[in-house]
Amino acid sequence: MKIALFLLTTLLVATALHAAAALTPASQSLPLHLSGSPLRAAAPISQAEAGLSRRSVLLGTSAATIALSPAIAHADSIEEIAARANAASEAARVAAAAAPEEEKTDGKGLVLGALFGSVALSLPFYWKNVARLAIKLTGGGDGYDKIQ
Repeated sequence: MKIALFLLTTLLVATALHAAAALTPASQSLPLHLSGSPLRAAAPISQAEAGLSRRSVLLGTSAATIALSPAIAHADSIEEIAARANAASEAARVAAAAAPEEEKTDGKGLVLGALFGSVALSLPFYWKNVARLAIKLTGGGDGYDKIQ
């Protein structure tokens, strides 16, 4: 990731430098003349007027990127990678041993709480049926005449 970001940055900088080479430096003032109403610079201001083609810009930026890429090409050896992995594993093992063990629960209270909550929240939709059932079970009739 770092290498790709570096190569992209190098490519952008090289493109900007190569394109800026065609422009006149800011320290020199550009002589202006009137040709119609807008002021126009006497120096070339586009790539075509400066003799700068897409091919030359592409070749220049590619050469700059290729020239700078060996400076960042570095790969760790297998031993260095294994040593880093072992150190990280040992640190995780020590951290796990030092951490207090959490009390494990079976989740029975959570299940019962969800069950009670669902019944309590849905009871307003069928409470008349529950009341009629209670009247029938207590022997007070069929319950339809007592619940309005």
